[in-house]
Amino acid sequence: LPATVEVAAILERDSMPAETYAIFATGAGCGAITMGGNVHTDSYDSTAMTMGAGGKPIADAFGGAVGTNGNLSIGGQVVVNGNLDTPRTGVGNCNNGNITAITASGQATVSGDTIQLPQAKTYPAPAGPDPLYMPTTTSLGITPSSSCADFAIPIATATCFKDPFTTMFTITATGATPIVLPNIALSGGARVILNTATPATPVTLNVNSFVMTGNSTLSLAPNTSVVMNVAGQGITGEVIDFTGGSLSNGSYDPSRFQILYAGTGTIKLTGGNSTAATVYAPNASVAMHGNGDFYGSILSNRFTDIGGASIHYDRSLGSKFNTL
Repeated sequence: LPATVEVAAILERDSMPAETYAIFATGAGCGAITMGGNVHTDSYDSTAMTMGAGGKPIADAFGGAVGTNGNLSIGGQVVVNGNLDTPRTGVGNCNNGNITAITASGQATVSGDTIQLPQAKTYPAPAGPDPLYMPTTTSLGITPSSSCADFAIPIATATCFKDPFTTMFTITATGATPIVLPNIALSGGARVILNTATPATPVTLNVNSFVMTGNSTLSLAPNTSVVMNVAGQGITGEVIDFTGGSLSNGSYDPSRFQILYAGTGTIKLTGGNSTAATVYAPNASVAMHGNGDFYGSILSNRFTDIGGASIHYDRSLGSKFNTL
């Protein structure tokens, strides 16, 4: 007699930590990671911090691993306090016909091992803003003389309060609906604090681009997490430029401020007293400016830091983000 047999199976896939490097560059060429000057990488644990001078976490001289599908080029006083992971081999000059693992000059060193990856690492591009909440490509400048009405945020999405005695705007998300903003330019010392009415729900901020100048500030309120989805529509240069201002995340937990960008534009970052974030932009170029501290992890196509900005990797990120 004919019979139908139903067979059920469970397919299991191992997950791996998605954030295991202070810096990873997906680029396969020479200088995919370029660092010079007085730069170093190291690590700390935001779940068990010991605070030091200036109220900043004390970092350990290990755990600041870097990785790239191409070449690491370091010079000056650079110290990588960790391993270098790359599918490349060899030390010395790099060119298109011979892409070495590392090119070092001056007193630059990698304290750990150079580990040859069996193959290049691939990272999928982030999905980007939900099409239902896609930002426009108009420009919006925010200065101390601006008003909350200038943000044009629907009241069902967030509320805005401007302190009448300071240059501070507090934007409080009222739920899970994304806050949608176009090409934003903060200037003149304008200060924007992102807050949430429901601490368990991250604030989703969809922007087309975001620029800070004139000592402006973007801050996180206590118990607030933010996911910044950058669309970058029509932008051929910088989609993010924080070099004229500062990002403040006083929790020093970089998972609380995530920057996601799928495009090929440029991201310019600067460190600060409490700059803590993760950057996931596998197709973009990231450049660090200034000599401030950056707490977190940066994944990009190319990475450049030739000033004095040091990267402090948060070891707890490995348990907070996973990939299949």
